[in-house]
Order: sequence, then C-alpha cells, then structure tokens
Amino acid sequence: MNRQTIITSLQDARVAHHRWLKYGKILLDGDDLRKAQTPLKRTECGFGKWFYSNKEHIKNIPGFNDIESLHAQFHLLYDTLYLNAPKVHHSKGLFSSKRKQQALFQKHDECFRRLNKASKDLDHKLEQVEKTVMLMSDRLFERNKSRRRPTENNNEASKIC
Repeated sequence: MNRQTIITSLQDARVAHHRWLKYGKILLDGDDLRKAQTPLKRTECGFGKWFYSNKEHIKNIPGFNDIESLHAQFHLLYDTLYLNAPKVHHSKGLFSSKRKQQALFQKHDECFRRLNKASKDLDHKLEQVEKTVMLMSDRLFERNKSRRRPTENNNEASKIC
C-alpha cells in the first residue's frame, strides 16, 4: 500500500459521498424516488471495500479510526432516510392526518440534516487524513503502516433517526 493509493482512495471517497448526499436530497424532496440509490452496507460501497480490505495496513495512520465511525454513521443515516422516504411521500392523504404527515416529514427532514452534517464531518476528516498522509515523512508513513495499535470504538454511529 503506497501513499498515492491512499490519497487517491480518500479523494475518491469524498467524491462518492457527495454523490450519495445528492441521492439523500432526492429522498428528502421525493420528486422521483427511483433516482435515489439503494443503500449499501458500509463494507460494500467502493470506499468501504477498499477501507476494510486494507485496514491492517492503514489503521495506525492518524485519523483512520475516526473515518470508520463517521462512514458507518453516514450509511446508517442514509439507510434510514431511504427506508422512510416512501412512507413520507406516498402516504400524503392516505389514512393519515395532516398533523401526522407533517410530523413524519419533520422527522424525515431532521434525518436529512443529520445526514448532511455526517457528510460534512466525514468530508472534513477524509480531507484531514489526506493532508496528514501527504505531509508525513516517508519514514513515519512506513512506521505508521506497520505499527499495531488497538482500534478505537465509537458508538456515535449507532444513533439513527
């Protein structure tokens, strides 16, 4: 695993998660839910496949454990938004009072705001780690790739809408 591969993968992840946020906006607006992307597990998206297949090589680079928890949170929020979108947009007037419909939409809107924040936090952390990797000396980079350190555990990702 070389430095440029890591940097490119971090940049690709930023682009991909911006695209997923656009799908989240489609789910919020409800214009055409078929244009939204079906959720993927965090280990199955492009970044997740790269991240988890290379975790042993990159886990000791400062900031990578934070990326994992932010990435998991992003996926949980998107999944929730995706699952609730049909209820919010297709139940208008069907067996639902205006008050219930409004409460459902407000909850849906809050979920999107949390997804947007998670996206910004993830983007910021990806950019931060990218800069860290770019600025590391070769010696420090190689040492961080091979050093063993316990992974951090962050329960924040389990909080969903």
